[in-house]
Amino acid sequence: MVLTKAEIVGRICGKDRISNPETFNVVQATFEVIKASLERGEKVKIKNFGNFAVRTKRRRGRNPNRRRISHLRPEGFNLCSRPSHEESCQ
Repeated sequence: MVLTKAEIVGRICGKDRISNPETFNVVQATFEVIKASLERGEKVKIKNFGNFAVRTKRRRGRNPNRRRISHLRPEGFNLCSRPSHEESCQ
């Protein structure tokens, strides 16, 4: 099952009886803050949920003519997430 932003907004609206546009704005602002922090290279920790970070990854490739590993492509970026300890134990 995939949880979409619309489903998150719907579940919050049903739980707290907040209007749909207000909830959407809060969810959207939350994701924008997380995205901006990751773009600046900061780690994001959300208690009882998980950790997010962007890691740079050296790209490597093998040239069959030279038989050695060389850097063929530029660096890439990976979004890493790790669930919190409480969530991973359940």
